[in-house]
Amino acid sequence: MAKVLRGEIEAELGGEKRTLRLGIGDLEDIEDRLKVGLLELIQMLAQGRYRIGHLREIMTTALRAAGWKGTDDDVRDMIRASGPGECQVICVRLFNVALGNEDKGFDGDEDEAGNAPAPAVKENPPKESTQKTSRSGAISKSAAA
Repeated sequence: MAKVLRGEIEAELGGEKRTLRLGIGDLEDIEDRLKVGLLELIQMLAQGRYRIGHLREIMTTALRAAGWKGTDDDVRDMIRASGPGECQVICVRLFNVALGNEDKGFDGDEDEAGNAPAPAVKENPPKESTQKTSRSGAISKSAAA
């Protein structure tokens, strides 16, 4: 059984129920290997602008983090059998759980094109900055605390 508090979900892949897991280290590894930030990757998935290689990397990392011992070719076969659309749903669910949200899939929240909403990512609001002009006309910025 999947442990949501550990970033785990269960999903059917290639006709078998499997456990997938993404912890913080796994998320960092995915960012490094795909050369894209997590928020951008989530947006790409939600908007349907992903590559099959993105799905493969996310799913391979998540399966191995849950203890699976298969190969990259095995993951390709799972994606082929399940279809990229279903794998996209699984990846969105994985990110939701890994980021501390409930185990959510699409559940009717798709846009008109059928794309999933991006998982809620908690961001720190930008600090407001104030500009001051000195008598010499130089501008200095200071961040409001």
